[in-house]
Amino acid sequence: MKNYIIGILVILVLVLAGVAFLNSRPKPAEAPAAAPETILTTTTTLPARRPSAEGLPTVITLYHAGEKESLRAVAVANKLESGEENLAAFKSFDTLDDPQTAVLYEVHSVPAIIFLTPSGKVYKKVEGFLSQEEIARIVRSIRD
Repeated sequence: MKNYIIGILVILVLVLAGVAFLNSRPKPAEAPAAAPETILTTTTTLPARRPSAEGLPTVITLYHAGEKESLRAVAVANKLESGEENLAAFKSFDTLDDPQTAVLYEVHSVPAIIFLTPSGKVYKKVEGFLSQEEIARIVRSIRD
């Protein structure tokens, strides 16, 4: 009977020591509360949204640097911009460096080409590659 009581006391001491040990350990850091969802907004007008100073339509190309189709789209825009006729004002934005422009025009994939009237209103938005001829045709339809 004496051994039985000693055994129960040993078990009781071990249980109490375990409970004391668990309570003395620092609690794991709680996961931080989820950050509130942020929405990119702008209080100023981005340069791309302003009316064209020349009274021309504006063609905005949104792209990702290093992506083949995006680089083709920028090359086409650059070729049109350097052309002899003053067709439109051309702007290009890398959406990795300037995500606000993609948010502003609700662009979900690149390349994307946004056509603005001379007053700065969106005339047409195309997500995907357009040839030089297609871009020129759309710009001419804005000007007519």
